[in-house]
Formats: sequence, C-alpha cells, structure tokens
Amino acid sequence: VDSEQMSSLVGGGGRSGSPSKASSRPDAETARERQRQEAQGVCSPRNLLLTAGLGLLAFVFFDSINGGGGGGGGGGGDSGEGGPPVPAGGFHGNSLGGVNNLGHPGGAKAHLNGEFEYEEIFVPVSNVGHAVKSISAENVLNLMGHYVHDEHRSPYASHLYARNVSELEEEQTKYEAKMAKVREEWGAWDFSDDYPSKNKGRFRPVPDFAIPYRDAPGSTFPSDSWQSDGEYVTKFLGEGKALVKRVREGIYAEFGFPNKKSDGTDLDEEERKRIEGLFRVNKDHDGASKDDDAVAVFTKHAWDGLVRKLLHAMMTNDEFYYIMGGHSAAAGHGNNFRQQYTMAFQYLMEPVFDRLGVRLISRNMAMGGLGTSHFAFASGSLYGEKDVILWDSAMTEKTPGSLELFQKQAVLGGERVPIIINTLSGDIVKDTNGTAWSGKITPAQWNAGGRIKDEYMLTDSNKAEDIPFFPRYMFCDKGVAEVCNKEKYKGVCWEPRSDVEPQSKQNGAPAGQAGWHPGWRSHLYNARMQSITMLAALDDALDKWKAETEAGGHPLADEHWHVGAKYREIQEALRTHTTEEPSECEKWLVRFPRVCRVAMKGFTEWTPRNNPEETSIRAAAVPGPGGYKPHTDMEELYRGIDVMSLAQRIPDGEVDVHAIAIATTQPAPELNHTVKDESDRRRLAKASEEAASSRIRRAVEKERRLSEKAIESNVFGERERGLRSLLTFSDEVTPGSGWSFKVGNEMKPGFPDGSYNSRFGRETTSSCLMSGHNDLRAGLIGDALSGWLVLKLPKIKEGLVLARIEHWTYVNSNKRTEGWTDVNSGAAVEEVNASGGERSLKVKGDMHQPDDLKFEVAVNGKIVTSMDKDEFLSYGNELAYNFAIFPLMDDPEWSKRDWGDNDGEDIEIAIRLRSEEGRVPTLSLTHVYYA
Repeated sequence: VDSEQMSSLVGGGGRSGSPSKASSRPDAETARERQRQEAQGVCSPRNLLLTAGLGLLAFVFFDSINGGGGGGGGGGGDSGEGGPPVPAGGFHGNSLGGVNNLGHPGGAKAHLNGEFEYEEIFVPVSNVGHAVKSISAENVLNLMGHYVHDEHRSPYASHLYARNVSELEEEQTKYEAKMAKVREEWGAWDFSDDYPSKNKGRFRPVPDFAIPYRDAPGSTFPSDSWQSDGEYVTKFLGEGKALVKRVREGIYAEFGFPNKKSDGTDLDEEERKRIEGLFRVNKDHDGASKDDDAVAVFTKHAWDGLVRKLLHAMMTNDEFYYIMGGHSAAAGHGNNFRQQYTMAFQYLMEPVFDRLGVRLISRNMAMGGLGTSHFAFASGSLYGEKDVILWDSAMTEKTPGSLELFQKQAVLGGERVPIIINTLSGDIVKDTNGTAWSGKITPAQWNAGGRIKDEYMLTDSNKAEDIPFFPRYMFCDKGVAEVCNKEKYKGVCWEPRSDVEPQSKQNGAPAGQAGWHPGWRSHLYNARMQSITMLAALDDALDKWKAETEAGGHPLADEHWHVGAKYREIQEALRTHTTEEPSECEKWLVRFPRVCRVAMKGFTEWTPRNNPEETSIRAAAVPGPGGYKPHTDMEELYRGIDVMSLAQRIPDGEVDVHAIAIATTQPAPELNHTVKDESDRRRLAKASEEAASSRIRRAVEKERRLSEKAIESNVFGERERGLRSLLTFSDEVTPGSGWSFKVGNEMKPGFPDGSYNSRFGRETTSSCLMSGHNDLRAGLIGDALSGWLVLKLPKIKEGLVLARIEHWTYVNSNKRTEGWTDVNSGAAVEEVNASGGERSLKVKGDMHQPDDLKFEVAVNGKIVTSMDKDEFLSYGNELAYNFAIFPLMDDPEWSKRDWGDNDGEDIEIAIRLRSEEGRVPTLSLTHVYYA
C-alpha cells in the first residue's frame, strides 16, 4: 500500500451535530484504534465526520501492519489517525440528520466553516469473490436521507425554499410541536448504550466480519460486543418490537383504523385482532392456492429465508438491498420519481432499518415501455446485489421464459440470493430443487380484504374532507368520478427555491400521466403493503432472536442467522439441478440456453443501473486515438438535494406515519440554524449547494482514485476494467474514434442508480428538473467509418459474450463521422461532441442495411467472426419487445477448462461494420452481456 493509500486509510476529524453512519461495517482493528483515539481526546461521537476508504484495501493495510484483524474497511482523511467509525449514535441510535442535513442552515454553516473539507466516507466492499459492487460513495453520503429523515428539522422549513425567513420560522415551530405530539401520543425510539461511560470513553469492541458473507462464528465475538451483551440486546429487542408496532399501527391509522377509539380509550382485543386481520400476511402458504385477501403470501420456507436475511443484516450491521424491476407503470411515470412505490417504501422504512442498525438501499429499476429482460440478462451487474427483488412487468412481459430468466439471474447474479416477489408462476423453486425463496405481495387492489372502508367512497352526498387523507379520492361514485381523476396525480416539475433558477421553462407536471399509469395514492398503497410485509418479517425476526437467546444465550446462535451456506446451496442447485424437460427459459433462449444456468454480467448505456459509473459500456471501452471515448458535454444545473414539494405534504392534523418512524428521544444537536435576514438566507442556500457539490465530488474522486490504485497493486483485479489495452493490437484491430451517442438519447449527467439518492434529468435544458426519473435508453452508434469499438471484459469463464444491438437505427445518423471519407478520418483533428444527427426513430427492417454489409467480431486482436448481411439480420428477430440479441462469442469449451483458483480470463472483444457505403450501415449497441 503506497503513501497515498495509507493516508486515505487513516485520519479524519471535524465535528458533527448528529454524526452520520459512515459505515455499518466497522471492524475489530478500527474499534481498537477508536478506543486509543478516545483516550487521547482525538475523536468522540460529537467530533466524528464520515471517514473513508475501500474495505478490501483496509484488509490489506491492517493485515500488513497490524497482523490481521481487518473487517469492514478503513478510513480517514489526510490528517490525524483513525478508521471507519462505530456507527454514529452508537450501533442503534439515530444516524440521520444533524450537520449532514444540508437542507438547513446548520449544514450550510458547517461547510462555510470548512468542517467537511477533510471528510471521507467508508464504502463497504465484500470479500466474496462473486459479489457485485452495489453501494457507491453517494449512497453512503445519503444527502436526501439526511434531509428528509431529520426529526428535529422540518424539510419544509429549509432555507432553500423561495420563502421568507418568517415563513420558514413558522414552519419550523409547527414541526417541533407536531413531533412533540407524535412522541407523546405514539412513543419514540429510546435507546442508548452506557458502555463508553462505564469504560473510560472506550467504544465497544466489534466482531471480525472479514470472512465470506460476514458469517462470523459467534464463538469469536468479543464478550463486550453488543451482540454478546444480554442486557444490551434485551433492551434493543424491546425497542425494536415497539418501533415495529408503532409504525405498523401508524399505517393502520392512515387507512382509517386508529389504535384508539374516538373517546381516546384503547381498542379492545377483538377490534385489534380484526384490524390486524385486514392487514394479514400469510406466512405458511402452500404455494398453489389463492389467498387474494392477504397482504402477502409466502411459503414457510420463503418466509424463514426472509427472517434469516433480516437477522443477518441486524447481527452484522449490514446493508439490505430492496430492488424492483418493471415497466412504465411500475416506474411511476406521471408522478415524481420519489412518489413511486419503491421510493415510498424507502422513505418510510429507511429510518426503521437505521434504528435497527441496518442501511436500507431501495432501487426503482423500472423502465418505460419495456419489460425486464434487457437488464435481467445481467441482473447482478445492472440491478446489483439484492436481498429482495420484485417483478412488476405483467403489462409488457407475457413470455414465461423471460419471467424465468428474471428469477434465475436474480439468484445467480451476485453474492446474495434474494427473496423473489410476485413471480410465483415461474419454475424457480422447481429448478432449484425446492431451495429458492419466492413470495407475492398484493398489488393495488383497492378494497382487497376490506382495507379501504366502503364509506370512503366519495359521492355527491359526502365530503372529501370527512375521509382520511390517504384513502381520500381512491373511490369515486360515477357522478363525481372527475373529482378523483383530478386528484390522481400530484407531481411537480419545480419548486421555487432561492439557490437555483431553471434555465428552461418548466412543465406543470412530469410526463406520462396516462390512463393506465397509477397515481400517487396507488403507489403509496403498494408501498404500504410492502412495508406491512417487511414489518411483519422484522417482528418475527426480533421474536426469534428473543426466544433463541433466552434459551441458548448470547450471541444469537449461528444456525439462525448465517446465510452463506444457504446462498451457495440455492445457487448450486440452480446450476446443476436437471429436469426431464427444458425449462421455459431454455425454450425461450433456444440459441443461448446457457444463459439460464450461469451468472451473466454486463455493461449498458441504459439507465437506471447499479453502480452507473462502472457499468456503462464506456467504462469497458478502450480509448481511441487521443484518448477518445463517446461523451456528452451536458452538465447538471445543480447537484444538491431536491426540496420536498409543498403540494405533496401531508395536511395538518392527518396521520403522518413517517413522523412516527423517525421519532426518538434524542435531543436536537447543538447546531446554529439562525438566519439573520433574506441576504443571509440566500448566502446559506448557496453554501448548501456548494457543500453538496463539493462533498459528492471529493467522495467520488477519492473512491475512483483508490480503486485505480488498487488495480495497480492487483487488490481489485476483478472489479476494474482500467483504460489501457491488455495487449498491443495489430494494425487490423485498433480502437476507432467514430462511435458516438444516439442523438436525443445521449447519456445525461447525474447519478442514475435508481435509489432515493439518485440524480437525473437536471441538465440545463430540462423542462422538468424535479421529475427525478432515471430511465433513459442511450446507446453507442457506429457505422462503417467508425472503426473498431474495443471493449475490455473481465473474467470470462464460460466463453459467452452477447450484445443487444438495434440494427434498425437510422442510416447516416452518426454525427461523429459526418464529412469523413475513410475509417477514423478526421478523428485526430478535433474533438467533436459525441452526439449528432437527427433523432433516431425506431424504424425496423433490413431496408437500411446495404447488401455488402459485414459485421465483424475480434477477440484479443484476432478477427473470429465475419457475418454477412443475411446472417447478421437473422439474429434481429426479437426475443421480447424491443430485444434482439447478437452473439459476439459463444464457445462452450471455455467452461470446460481447468480454471483452478482462477476466476476466468480477461479478454478484449471488438466489433465493427464494413461496407463500401461508409456512413449508410448504422447500428446502436446498448448492452453487452458476458460470462
């Protein structure tokens, strides 16, 4: 480890009003270092900023210098000493808000005082070889989470709004009164750890989780670790149960079923059971019969799997990934991105998971007008790791084989094996010899199980304000149907603010308000059903923890929460279990049946996608002359948080279950939120945007630099493609410089990973800056003058490389080659924008391809395939809507090699078009899949 890496693995400083959870994976050596620092007064919970590094680098550092014991990572800035901290507020305190809330003056002033200058973050990295990087620096910074989940600061009192100071002060006063009332009526999270005060300020020791799947044996846990402390765990479990109960009853109250009678007295037991029955989760389903009245149905095997995964996340203070793939209705088109149900789930459940010591990352990975196959072909790379994955694509995806592909690649593509939701019709359980986990959560069937009362139908004889806010306008009698239609959507394109001025006229609402797209209440309903399901699973997990430790002592026995053996069993069963008949997936992919049994990886220019910077095709591309790669010159208008829409707020006096979820007994941090006057407010608003931009930039640059350093020392060989060629190409195969983006679909700036912290569509020309939707179908177009597009693909073990190609791309549409007369001609003269030409419309058929077309593929500098026009177009038949797959390499002999400890071979694969007609033959490459 060189000096720069060393300095990044130690250090840190500054202060935090409510320290952020820099890492949910502290390691043993880190804890010891923190104890030493505390004794010297170097750091404390009040003095802690996010600290950083990449986990695997920390393993190397600690193992080399301290004789082992590295666990979850290392960290720090460029001064002082330290490592990734014990999560802020202890392991189970409130880590959200405070100085990290840049939507309020305290965070802005911290930036102006230079308190973020040396900030770093700790990005967890698994040491399981086939794990997929699924968390980035921006996920850990969690700027939106700190803004929306701050229990002491109203998001609507932010100085970023274009509102005067007195309005903001009044907003804050009302919020403080509201939260005080919530704590009084509903209770609040009340947990603290007195270990430091009893041990001269030292922090608790941490188990060594630097083993595969973090399945540390309980026998190795330090006796003072929180997991081993019976008194600590008993109190934690009690608070966890109370939190789950509060939030669940808050949801009931949203639906019009309060936890108390109108006179303030408690409900009797019979009424409580009746309400709970309306929100019943079937945890012992037979896997065949119907139970449409239940919120969700799971087999006992699948439910036990979900409980196990939650116990593992809580025992190891891990991440928990909640992913959805689907079509435009699932994506939330017509609404703002954060109104969509996966984001509404995150908004409510993130603070719940935070109190339980887990970082929740939910992703809306749906795309308009498509199914899931385009991403399911490389589920691990493009969806990322998954603990739960939902399929919501019934409107556009009817082929049984495509549904099965979604299931199988979800199981194979990564370290974790997910609970697969809403795909009960597939063969995944059969094809894994009964080992896979699958369930169903009720879609938006409004009155299923009687959860929406009949009297909540709006008629001409009742008033909307007499109906609770959430179910209001869900049902309208024919005579007043238009009223419900008007209330279907509440999306906005812009909220006036003091720090940003749109450069383009803003639309009145996000695009996509079609009759078949659900409105915000539909999405919230789905989110609540998913939250009820997860709360039930958390409740059972906490109960199991309590029962097993009362019988067997602390820490909880390994057999109840270890996951590695279960994951390996399911994945191996899918790879090796055979049936008499080919599966639906294999029938569908008759040309490429191996895709149904091996873990595929991939790159794409489409979004949203996991880890967007490293999963683009451009990340795999070898630069052409002068370092050229396709690029876009667009820039974001702003990088900071989106303020919450005032039009979408919950009215005063209505049930706010999110407020119930975030409430704790912790006092407000000592931060200066004073705003002197309008001039001061504008100054602080500008500082908030500067703080967000600089923190993101530093975190991303540091993460990238450390990753590049790691490649050079072979620490991260599998995770990086680099920018250099693996070999010196012959004159026949050299990277070209004539590839560019499709015009109208060129890649936009931002962070389109589908998460709550994603940013997209903020370019200066955007007419709906707050839409937030991530989906875009970008692609790289090339013609016969573009030369070779050379891609570096890591760890090829199965000899399989496939590509989604749009052979129907308009001819002469590649602006990059306009005026060229030969291959790569003019490329070294000037760096033109990578975009150009007329907007590429979807015109299919072979009429655009000249008769002398040749499509060529080279592997490691040698041309191995040369298809003529007829052979090339024979692969153009779509497997699913808008989905044609072309083989670049299909050599089963690779899989028969004796790889030993090697994970495969890195290769360079290249494609090009040849034709005497130059710019006429044109294609667009959007996805590359490989194994």
